[in-house]
Amino acid sequence: MASRGRVKRVGVLIFWGTVCLVGLAWTVFALLRVKLEDADTAGVLAVLPGIAGAVLGGWGVRVGVQGLRAQRTPGVIAEEIARIVLQTEGRQYKQLLRSGREAPHGRIDLAFTATSANFSGASVAGSLESVSSFYRQLNPGRLVVTGAPIAQANGAPRGDAGAGKTVLALRLLLDLARERKSADPVPIRLTASSWSGIEIRAWLVSYLVSDYGFSQRDALQVVAADLVFPIVDGLDEMESKDSVSYRSRSVGLIRAIERYETGGNHCRIVITCREAHYQKLVSADVQPRKVTHLSILPVNAARARQYLQERVANTPISSQRWSPVLTALGIAASPGQAPQLIPTLLAQALDTPWRLTLVATVFQERGSDGTYLRDPADLLQLAASGQLYEFLLDRFIGATTAGLEVDDLEAGEEVSSATIARIHQLDSKGTWKCLAIIARYLNSNSTAGIQRTFAGRPLSSTDIILHELWPACGLRLPRVLERVLMAALATVVGITLWLYFVSRRGFPIGSYFAISILGGLILTFLSAGKPWPLPQHVDLRWFRIRPHRRRLVRDIIITFGTSSAVAFGYGTFEWLTGTPFGQALKSSGVLGLVLGFVMSISETLREKILASRGRPVANPREIIRLDSLVLSLYAFTGFAVGCFLITNGESHPTWLPIVTLYGALLGFFFGAGQASLRYWIFLVCSPGKVPLRLGRFLESAYHAGILRISGTAWQFRHRELQDHLASRPLPPSHL
Repeated sequence: MASRGRVKRVGVLIFWGTVCLVGLAWTVFALLRVKLEDADTAGVLAVLPGIAGAVLGGWGVRVGVQGLRAQRTPGVIAEEIARIVLQTEGRQYKQLLRSGREAPHGRIDLAFTATSANFSGASVAGSLESVSSFYRQLNPGRLVVTGAPIAQANGAPRGDAGAGKTVLALRLLLDLARERKSADPVPIRLTASSWSGIEIRAWLVSYLVSDYGFSQRDALQVVAADLVFPIVDGLDEMESKDSVSYRSRSVGLIRAIERYETGGNHCRIVITCREAHYQKLVSADVQPRKVTHLSILPVNAARARQYLQERVANTPISSQRWSPVLTALGIAASPGQAPQLIPTLLAQALDTPWRLTLVATVFQERGSDGTYLRDPADLLQLAASGQLYEFLLDRFIGATTAGLEVDDLEAGEEVSSATIARIHQLDSKGTWKCLAIIARYLNSNSTAGIQRTFAGRPLSSTDIILHELWPACGLRLPRVLERVLMAALATVVGITLWLYFVSRRGFPIGSYFAISILGGLILTFLSAGKPWPLPQHVDLRWFRIRPHRRRLVRDIIITFGTSSAVAFGYGTFEWLTGTPFGQALKSSGVLGLVLGFVMSISETLREKILASRGRPVANPREIIRLDSLVLSLYAFTGFAVGCFLITNGESHPTWLPIVTLYGALLGFFFGAGQASLRYWIFLVCSPGKVPLRLGRFLESAYHAGILRISGTAWQFRHRELQDHLASRPLPPSHL
């Protein structure tokens, strides 16, 4: 490695020495070839010192960049990640603790039992409040979180959906990030269904780059130093059914987790999974080794009663409304009384945080005149008939779209009156139909144990990402339309270039169009129709921080100096080949200004604005906004260049739209706007199925509590809600 570094330094020294010698030879050649005036001679002699100055300046810039990079140690990067985790995941934690109009803001202190080799196989009890203290005792810190098996009154097992696995994982994540010391790793929540078959470290790097906006270099540093570790949420959601085979995706992820180690020791990791799916992994002997198994216990009748009493029965009138439910739960919670059927069934029907949230949402819905639409006493009969859960799911969307006040949103969220108005305008039936279409598409990506993939990437069965919804219209049509559009734009460029430049030089039209059409097609197929275009985004913090503005000015000066040197060389070449000195001077001046302007804009966009460092996207809708903004910046650059050329008499004003199109097309070839175009094509291919402003609709559904956010993707508030909508394309008649 050291030898390779010495070879590189010697190579750089030889290169710059060659540049200086070439500059010296050119100077001697120019002085001997023509007879120059004293001023011209001085100008020629100034070339070599200029080259030497450029070499020293470039070396100084390189040293400065290396110094700045040296300041970004893994510890500094981990501290930035911790701040982002607290900000983004804290918002999601608060959002999960409520759901829609008049929903509760509090939480239930979930109880759990854990079995670990650290405790000699004995079970240890704990609660949500103490989960971080419990986790710090584990060595290695490998934890699997499931719900506890639940038996119904008839003895049949019931799944642990809604037991609070994600809430507990988020609470653990926030506590660890908030209380971490400088050497402690930062937990990062990853959605299991987004795993693409890569190693865990590569997955972490990819997530830090794509979702948190860190550079590849920073992400590699902090992952290599083991200052981040994953919390993998929803292992069971990688397959559509509970059957587990050796080739299933969840088993593949488990094998990758087993390879996730340092120096032969297992690294920290937390996994959430449904109990039934995890037991199938155990039966197949493919469960992760050396882990602690934490089981979240069902919410008992006493805690369910306390929760409802504090959140929806906390006034004299509301306490009277909820009196039958509170009385029944009190009977079920009394250890000295003989069990009664209806109170027992009610307690079993309300034994998870998700079901309690549904009850608090649906039975607190009001009509337009302010009266409550449902009587909580009906809960007893619904629980006795076994229809309560389906009843709640059928009316959940209607209850959340009926209205939302600012107080119902999570604390600290900035909400405008326009956002509240959009939520109020959500139509319950239209919302159901649109979300049912999306739910069916997500479920179709993982059916009968087969995961759909395209171009090496599995199609997600949980994540709603705007620019990745296009496979719902077919895997070919959106890409074909994108290439047709780009070919049409390339044709426009070829025709305008012919009209403005080539036709005046007598170039054969047949040869020109043969070359231009071939080149346009090649560029189209290279830039358009990519399987998974990556969105670009901006970071305007550079213009708000004074040291960053100084660095930006310095870089622009260096860029203009470089472009001036190139323009000077071009002007000298023109003059030596017979062009009059005045014309050569004018050409070099125009070239230097235009080139400096374009290079400065490109450098600013690429290195400062587009390369966001540690800035997560605020919401999934912002991805399309920022990607479209980047494309607009390229178009504006073309517009500015056109204005400059018109001002200097180099072009006619009628060509200004064409030059702007050139800028936009150039930006698209560099990747700007490709994700946005794929999203717009998806909307064109889905007429009448989804709203034209799908991003705004999904954002409103998120604020209403129907969806949640995980990284840069929306997800349904609960997987049970997604499955319910997927199986019912049309809303109930009573909605």
